[in-house]
Amino acid sequence: MNHLIVVRIDKKDQFTYSDFASGEPANEVAVRKGDKVAWYVERDGKPVGYTVAFKSATPFAQKALNVQAGGLSPLTEVSGISKGVGMQYSVKLNSGLEDDPEIRIDDDPQFRGGESVRLSGAATSTPGTLVKATVGSPAKAGLGDWVLFQAAEDFTVTFAESPFSTGETTFASSGLKTASRLVSAKAGDFAYTAKFKSGKTAVGSLTIATAMVAGG
Repeated sequence: MNHLIVVRIDKKDQFTYSDFASGEPANEVAVRKGDKVAWYVERDGKPVGYTVAFKSATPFAQKALNVQAGGLSPLTEVSGISKGVGMQYSVKLNSGLEDDPEIRIDDDPQFRGGESVRLSGAATSTPGTLVKATVGSPAKAGLGDWVLFQAAEDFTVTFAESPFSTGETTFASSGLKTASRLVSAKAGDFAYTAKFKSGKTAVGSLTIATAMVAGG
C-alpha cells in the first residue's frame, strides 16, 4: 500500500497531518513492511521546502528525506522493523519551523485506514498541487499536479485520451474515491464519461493548464 501524508501549516504555525486519499488525520500513521510513504508539505496553501528526519530508529533505509525545493518527497519503502513499534520523526521547514509526528509499524489491518495512493514516479522535482475532482464536474489541474476523483457512490471513469503518467484511460473507484494520478499530458481539455454503481452516467472534463494552478 502507498501512503501520501499531507502536512499543512497555518498562519499560527500549527501543523495538521492528513491522509490524501481518505482525508483522515495522519499525525500517527500505521504502515507495514513493504508499504511506501511520501510526504507533501504546504504553508498557507503553497508548497515549501522541508526535511523529514528520524532521530533514532527509522522504518526506511535512510534516516532523512531532504525536499529543499518543496513538493512531493520521494516514495520511500518501509523496511524490516518489528511490528507495534512507534517512531517519532520531525518535519522541519527550510525556515527552521519544526514539528514531531509519529509513524507506527503495525500488521493489524484494523489499525490502517485509507486506500492505496498511486505515486509512481514521485520525486523531489515534482512540485505538484493536490487536486480533488468531483466526478461529472469540470476540473482544472496543471502539469505535475496529482488528481483524486471522488463521488457520492462508486464509479468507473473512462477517458478518450489519458492525461496521466500511468497512461490509463479507464479506472474504477474504491471507497467512493480513486487513487491519485499524476498529470503528465500536454495542455488541453480531456473529456471523460463516468458510470456510477447505480447505473447512472455523467460526462465531465479535466482541463490541463500550461502552468500550475491551485487545487480544490
